[in-house]
Amino acid sequence: MQLTEDDLRRCLESAISSFRTQDLQLLRVRSSERSMCHKLAEHLQRELPQWNVDCEYNRDGNYPKKLRVPRAVKECSVFPDIIVHKRGGKQNILIIEAKCSDSPVTRVNYDVEKLKLYVKDFGYYHAALVTFVVSGELDVKFELNHFEY
Repeated sequence: MQLTEDDLRRCLESAISSFRTQDLQLLRVRSSERSMCHKLAEHLQRELPQWNVDCEYNRDGNYPKKLRVPRAVKECSVFPDIIVHKRGGKQNILIIEAKCSDSPVTRVNYDVEKLKLYVKDFGYYHAALVTFVVSGELDVKFELNHFEY
């Protein structure tokens, strides 16, 4: 079953709403990006029970995911922050990279480039950049993209 962009947007909005309600403390204490991604993935899993939602899952079938990422001389193993897929197959619906709002712009740009490569090389239908806002008005924001190749 393929999900539309609207379906994914609604699921992400709902998962983020749950995160805001139940896990905003992670932003208040400036917890690690990994712990925030883990909680967001749990909320997303509830929205998408027919899919596998995994953090830092680096397999393409049975083999490690490798990309020739910007600034890399050769292919290297990559660990996406969150993916929505069917384990062991080629059904890759959504890839998410997340950053805290105080991350340097160069790191955010790097993640956008990785998202484009994930879509191109691994066939993800959609990609999202999630921002954990860790200062001022604490929040979680996202941009959902569909990169064409």
